[in-house]
Amino acid sequence: MKSLFIDTYKWHDNTYGNSYFASVVSIDGQIAFSLPFQYGYERQDEEEMRKVLVLAGYLDNSGESFRRQLEKMGCHYYRATQWVRKSEAERQGELMPFMVGQAH
Repeated sequence: MKSLFIDTYKWHDNTYGNSYFASVVSIDGQIAFSLPFQYGYERQDEEEMRKVLVLAGYLDNSGESFRRQLEKMGCHYYRATQWVRKSEAERQGELMPFMVGQAH
């Protein structure tokens, strides 16, 4: 893995004050998987992505930060976030869901 990019789509529920997101993750310039629309705030998208990367065998679960692991691998990491309408966030989360057992 030479590059990792997470494109996160956030939506804020003004009625109850909760934040939600969905993400599309690309590895080496190719869409690898998407994270479904779910509750989360701040950098929850990165934590959920890390879990999938561990399941897929890209990272280990050593407790070392995923950014440090990527740095050791020489992998460039990029993150983009944008606030969108709920329907857009939901649509992005359905793009390419990760399936357990899907490994690199």
